[in-house]
Amino acid sequence: MMPEEDENPELNKKPKQQSGFVIPDGILHQINEMSAGGFLLFTVNEFGEVVQYQTFDSPIHAGALHRHIMLWSEAIASIGVEAFINDMKRGIRRKKK
Repeated sequence: MMPEEDENPELNKKPKQQSGFVIPDGILHQINEMSAGGFLLFTVNEFGEVVQYQTFDSPIHAGALHRHIMLWSEAIASIGVEAFINDMKRGIRRKKK
């Protein structure tokens, strides 16, 4: 006989999250009304937790935002790599002098 989920509440506990600032539903509704397909919004609350708000009018809109986020992330990573390479080059030039 398999134990019921309720028999051992310790197994069903989820990690407790701190409750921080939450963007009011009215503002999220206004953002959605101004978008043409949905939005994805990341914020960081006062506890340093990343909070995500999202809504999509269709899977196509979700896919388009997903693709844009991937390209944006790659661009940011590329900028970071370029800055690191430039810092390395500056350090090498200083040693040669």
